[in-house]
Amino acid sequence: MFKLNTLLKKIDKKGVSPLIAMVLVIALAVTIGAMVISWSVDFTKDKVDYVDDKSEVDKTCSLDVSIDFWEKPGNCKDICYNVSSGSYNNSIFFTLVNKGDEPVDGIVVTVMDVNGNSHTSELNGTNLTTVFPLKKAGMYKFNITLPDNVDASSLELVKIYPQIRKGKTVTVCTNAPLTEEQVMKCPYICYP
Repeated sequence: MFKLNTLLKKIDKKGVSPLIAMVLVIALAVTIGAMVISWSVDFTKDKVDYVDDKSEVDKTCSLDVSIDFWEKPGNCKDICYNVSSGSYNNSIFFTLVNKGDEPVDGIVVTVMDVNGNSHTSELNGTNLTTVFPLKKAGMYKFNITLPDNVDASSLELVKIYPQIRKGKTVTVCTNAPLTEEQVMKCPYICYP
């Protein structure tokens, strides 16, 4: 028992001095503060970069991106549908021209029939590497086979949104889609 009391007295005398304890607390506080500041600087920089990239993309979409349907002689837009049997059954066909200064890296096509059924297709360099990017003044043909629930013969709306790439980001330009409300059956004849 005597040895236990002596041991406890020695342990009590070997505690950390108040000065060293204060230095350790201050060092811990400074380390935590530095970590928080480092995280907040990185977080803020990422957010600022995102906003800068987004505003640059929005500006490019507004000023430098312009797609349109190729016009056949007689001022007819080259967009039509096919409902005959075969591999292109229930499909739409269209030809686009890039009239803007910026290459178009993809398109998003949304169609809706008179019954309210809709379908969206994304065409880009991932699934059509031979077509994209659409270069300035280039003319490009597309066809999209629609699912069975969307009737190509009763389309009331086709919207085509261009996609552009800025750095690693691919963005859909939603500010001014190419829109067509009257889709003719293929082939059709234009009358001037």
